[in-house]
Amino acid sequence: DLTEFPSLFANDPLCENDTLRLETFAVPSATYEWTGPNGFTSNNQNPVIENVTIVNEGIYSMTRTNGSCSVTGLINIVIYTRPSVVIDSQNDVSCTGLSDGGVSVIASGGTAPYVYDWSNDSSSANVIGLSAGNYGLVVSDNHHCFSDSLSVTIGDNSSIPPTADST
Repeated sequence: DLTEFPSLFANDPLCENDTLRLETFAVPSATYEWTGPNGFTSNNQNPVIENVTIVNEGIYSMTRTNGSCSVTGLINIVIYTRPSVVIDSQNDVSCTGLSDGGVSVIASGGTAPYVYDWSNDSSSANVIGLSAGNYGLVVSDNHHCFSDSLSVTIGDNSSIPPTADST
C-alpha cells in the first residue's frame, strides 16, 4: 500500500571508501526519488554510492510515487573515518644475520582502540627483534575500519667490506 511509510534499508554503518547500498521495496509502476547529503540525487529504486567519505554521512530521503500518491521515508547513514598509520621510528639490524631491528608506528584517526596486524604476526605499535626484511602492517579500529597497508623495510646496516689496494 503506497499510503504506508516506506521501509528503507542500508548496509550501514560504513567506513570511508566502502560502498553504500540504499534499498526500498519495489512497488509496481512506482517511481523513486532519492536525495541526500553532498547533493546526492538518484531515481533508482536501490541506488549505490561507491567510495563513500564523511561528506556522504547524514539523512537520505526517498519519495516513492505511483500516480498521484506519494510517500516519503528517511534513513540516517553513519560513516566512520578510517585510521591511518605512520612510522614513528625505525632501527635497522646492527649486523647482517642479527634480529635486533625494530619499528614503532603511530595510529591516528578512526576510533581507538587500535588493533595492529603485522605480516610477522606481531600485534603491537612497537615491534622489536626484527630481522632484515620487509614487513607489512594494517591497523583496524573499534569500528572495524582498516588503514591503508604500511610497508616497512628493515635494513641490515652491514658495512661494505674493505677492498684490497692494488698499488
